[in-house]
Amino acid sequence: MLRSIKIGIKGKIIFTIIPVLICSFTIFTFVSVFSSRQNLFYESNRFTKYKLEQLTNYSTNQWDNLQNSNFADDPVYINIIEKSIETYAKDMIRKKSESIFAIDTVGKLIFSTSNINYNQEDWVTLRTESTNSKEGLTEFIISGEKFLGLSSFSNINGLYFFIVENKKVFMEKTQQMTFLQIFTSLISLIVIIVILIMYLGIMLGPIQRVRKAIHNITTYKDFSRKVRIEYPDEIGELAFDFNDMTSNLDLAYKKLKKHAVDEAIAKKEIFIREKETLNVLGNASDYKDPETGAHIARVSNYSLLISKALGQDIAIQDLLYHTAPLHDIGKLGIPDSILLKAGKLTEEEFFIIKTHTTIGFNILKNSSSKYLKAGAVIAKTHHERFDGSGYPNGLKGTDIPVFGRIVSIADVFDALTTKRPYKEAWPFEKTMDFIMDNRGNHFDPDMANLFFQNLTEVKDIYNHCTEESL
Repeated sequence: MLRSIKIGIKGKIIFTIIPVLICSFTIFTFVSVFSSRQNLFYESNRFTKYKLEQLTNYSTNQWDNLQNSNFADDPVYINIIEKSIETYAKDMIRKKSESIFAIDTVGKLIFSTSNINYNQEDWVTLRTESTNSKEGLTEFIISGEKFLGLSSFSNINGLYFFIVENKKVFMEKTQQMTFLQIFTSLISLIVIIVILIMYLGIMLGPIQRVRKAIHNITTYKDFSRKVRIEYPDEIGELAFDFNDMTSNLDLAYKKLKKHAVDEAIAKKEIFIREKETLNVLGNASDYKDPETGAHIARVSNYSLLISKALGQDIAIQDLLYHTAPLHDIGKLGIPDSILLKAGKLTEEEFFIIKTHTTIGFNILKNSSSKYLKAGAVIAKTHHERFDGSGYPNGLKGTDIPVFGRIVSIADVFDALTTKRPYKEAWPFEKTMDFIMDNRGNHFDPDMANLFFQNLTEVKDIYNHCTEESL
């Protein structure tokens, strides 16, 4: 039905000449700008050369008259002639950026129509460049400032005449002309392109409507929507095939949507079960030593506080908060006679206590859960010290995982401020001083500073997270 195409979309696009038009305008603008700049330099050179010839001729005539009158050696008349030439030069000035000046053969400035910053050191360069100025506009450097112009030498009076214009001003005028040409070409190009786009809008209306229909289908995921077939051309054929395809996709999408819902429910259940597992493991430590229930909660909150202060990602904060309670899970493997001993531990008993780090790690390390893996790292490294004197591996500085360094501060702070069978609780201020005094040896100094800077929040956790509140 749609195979007999009257006017194909390909045939319509062939008449679209925007790329060719852009290339043509670019070439035209480039040639035009180049030609205009060349003409500008040519006309400026021609006009400057004309003025220089007029000045030279006037100077020659004046000196001829002086010599014919036998006053060529009279300083008074020489001065009058030089003033006359200077006046003539000033009358030739048409722009503020233009200057005319004369220099004798030893480099002395005879006159200048403007306050040009000439000094004797410029003479050697000016004399050399004056030779090149016969070929066209030449760049002269006077006291570090650049000028464009021409020069000539008068054999009669031994003067070098210079007609120059500030190069920066000259180039600004050139750039303004270039900008105007480019701007004019650009506006013309835009106008033509706008007209062509309007025309293409009419020509390509059907394809736009098909595109809109397809967009609506993909946006609302409603594959039951169909594209309206307007003309029996390529676009009409595309719409016909698209409608056939979406009918098949509609069936597949409904099945996929059901699978996605089922998968989301399953993932949510897994997440809930994983959190329950963490709670169970934390409660196991609590059951082993009932006095540590609030300790676990406070360690989690202190750790979360430091993580927030570090600016860690929300997901990282959540991971740390839920896995910090596992830091002492290894104490499940420590005998009660040692764990709950009221007196001082022997060296052998302390060695056994220290093994709770590796016991906890071994309990959790083989899990595929990111929470239990993080818990394994915390369990193993929360007794490492920043100076490398900790256990079990004597890790130092940033070799200690971030979670281990965070929980180390939280665990020690809470352990010192909590009454235990073997010790009394330290005052809050004394414990905070201990944390700050041990920056760089026991604790990460940056983390300890952040802990101290959030003193208000630390006190809030210290005062409200108790056994009675759990």
